[in-house]
Amino acid sequence: MTDESLRTLPIAIANFRGQHASNWGLVFAGSLTAVIPTVILFVVFQRYFIQGITSGGVRG
Repeated sequence: MTDESLRTLPIAIANFRGQHASNWGLVFAGSLTAVIPTVILFVVFQRYFIQGITSGGVRG
């Protein structure tokens, strides 16, 4: 992909890693940026996730 504005976050994070050296600060910051929205959604909707898991596991 030649246009940098169309790259996804995992591809951008992979570009921070070089062949001989990596900028680990940028890699970790990008990874944290990718994970935080997922964690926030889970915390907000945790009750519904657990409710769905338990209701799906009950037989009868």
